[in-house]
Amino acid sequence: GQSLVELPHKHIVKTCAFSPNSQRLATGGKEGLLRVYVLKSVLNKSTAAETQTKLAAAITKVCWMDDATILAGMANGHIAMVDVASGNLQHTFVAVDGAEIRDMEVSRDGKILSSAAGTKVTFFNIESKVMLHQWPMPIHFRDEGGVTLHPSGTKFVAGGSDLWVRVFNLATGEELECHKGHHGPIRCVRYSPDGSIYASGSEDGTIRLWKTDPSN
Repeated sequence: GQSLVELPHKHIVKTCAFSPNSQRLATGGKEGLLRVYVLKSVLNKSTAAETQTKLAAAITKVCWMDDATILAGMANGHIAMVDVASGNLQHTFVAVDGAEIRDMEVSRDGKILSSAAGTKVTFFNIESKVMLHQWPMPIHFRDEGGVTLHPSGTKFVAGGSDLWVRVFNLATGEELECHKGHHGPIRCVRYSPDGSIYASGSEDGTIRLWKTDPSN
């Protein structure tokens, strides 16, 4: 439980993520400044960021596409793709213009970027930068919620402002399942690596695990 080092920021920090190779840490928040730290340097008490990239809005989520590329979701509904080595902006995905990116996830094969913002979930092909699907949801993601894509790439789970956890067909947006169990809004959802179960976390103070195939 001992603190190893402190990394000062000038405003609220909303998100952080380690690189897949565990060599770097990315952070973001109200400043709209994406910082990347080299862990070896940090643990040697050097608290200066390796790169700093000023983005167009506050950063709400960061995740690594791979060891060389970071994705940063912003409060304006955009997602920035940033090169780690240079700190340069490579591309901007527009999910829901003007709506805060509440959640985002890169699929396990690295091909699809999922995001939840406003009242919509959006899916992009990362390589081509093309929007694959955007589906309106019966919930909003203004204050809570998330989306997660099944490893098969055929369906996704979304949860947000109400008490229900829903499963949808990715290609059509059709609702396949709807489950109630929580007593507060859904804050987060994630599939297990093998896709056999998914987890949901709620303001009611519980995590629930659900079978992907309820018939089994």
